Amino acid sequence: MDVQTNRSTDQTLRTENASRKNAGLSLALEVYCSKKARRTATYTRWLSLLLLGFGLFGCTSEQVPQCNQIAQEQLHLPAAYILCEGLWKHDNSTLSRFDLTTATVYNEFFQKQNCQLRLGDTGNDMALQGDTLFIAVTESRTIEQLNARTGQWINRLELGDAQPRHLCILDSARGYVTILNQDKVIEFNPATMQATGREVVVGPAPEEIATDGRYLYVVNSGYGDFRTTEPGANTLSVIDPTTMTELRKIPLPPNPTMVTVGSNTIFVGYYHLPSLKDSIGGIVALDQHTLQVKRHWKIAEPVQLWWDSSSQRCFVLSDTALYVVQDSLSMVLSRRSSPYHHWYAMAVSPVDGSIWIADARDFVSPGEILVFAPNHSSPTFSFEVGLNPGDICFVLPAP
Repeated sequence: MDVQTNRSTDQTLRTENASRKNAGLSLALEVYCSKKARRTATYTRWLSLLLLGFGLFGCTSEQVPQCNQIAQEQLHLPAAYILCEGLWKHDNSTLSRFDLTTATVYNEFFQKQNCQLRLGDTGNDMALQGDTLFIAVTESRTIEQLNARTGQWINRLELGDAQPRHLCILDSARGYVTILNQDKVIEFNPATMQATGREVVVGPAPEEIATDGRYLYVVNSGYGDFRTTEPGANTLSVIDPTTMTELRKIPLPPNPTMVTVGSNTIFVGYYHLPSLKDSIGGIVALDQHTLQVKRHWKIAEPVQLWWDSSSQRCFVLSDTALYVVQDSLSMVLSRRSSPYHHWYAMAVSPVDGSIWIADARDFVSPGEILVFAPNHSSPTFSFEVGLNPGDICFVLPAP
């Protein structure tokens, strides 16, 4: 074999080894806290995003924007809040607000309303209780409390080493948060923003949490491939909040990350295991009383579940389509497949029934909100928001 061939062979081996290392690094990203990594099966995309993040941004926080507070008389309800995750480990989560009365969008709304404060690193979930908004910020390990009318910061619950993932506010005195890295659910008081000291261990990597008013339901994802073989992975935990005890664990398909409660039905969404190249995700419907599986639908890359109490329908958002679950599964919206667009979150407006879809685009560019009128296949309007819009919450005027 000549020298040139030897060099080519060595280069090929180095390339293959680098690819294996890159795949391992990208696989590690699957574990971390922004949901985009969990939902994607193409590891190399996340490697490139990580390298891009380190190359362009580094690991330091950006400067706090100058205060430019919006006067209360300029703010109107109803309004929609859009929580944008930002980039993992860059401390650049943001909050956007859209006033429906004036059709005005306020980006970086939290920073504008709160001088010298940042929302934090990887905001993952919002919950509304009355006129108070709660935000779980995973990497900052806090729950932030805001006035939902003005966006002004009220208080913070610091959780030490615990990474808050998803929130559920049961009433004015009882709130619950899943702790991604400690496999448990913690109870806190939403009024005092203090942990009560009560908690319950669930399964590996608890994700979304929902309630029917009596019980709490938590999906335990198992971190995708990383912890899928551990006891309690790929299950639904049923919790009695009165006693803070886990009553049952219901087996589920691999990597369940979504749960919502509908009319006599618990809907669970699961992604898939990235190591299984031919596997896809799906939706499981369980009877709320017996906890037995009633229906099971396969859907590629489900992203979010949304129960709309007005229409009594469960919406299922995937990376490229929106479905409705009733007696059967039907597609209501779709987009062309593109590496530059990724549907990432959704909500149904309680004001007019319009469907709001968050497009994370390429995950490193500002996202976009697409608003579809009922039964329309093209958006009525759209507007730009921050990086990786992952949650939408509507705030209504007081009755």
